Amino acid sequence: MVGFYGLTVLLMLGGANASEGNKEIAFMLFGGLVTGFSMVLSYFFGSSAGSAQKTVELAKIAKHR
Repeated sequence: MVGFYGLTVLLMLGGANASEGNKEIAFMLFGGLVTGFSMVLSYFFGSSAGSAQKTVELAKIAKHR
């Protein structure tokens, strides 16, 4: 999270002064960071979270039988 927001601020503040090569590298790194960030959000709030909750509920049901 810190890296995502830190790089966003760096790109916004220093992006206009950077050389063209450095801009490309920064945007490639930012793209990778955005992809990873979205994967983390998908894990915690997507189907994986529901699947983990389902597993816990099934274990509770099996324990009471």
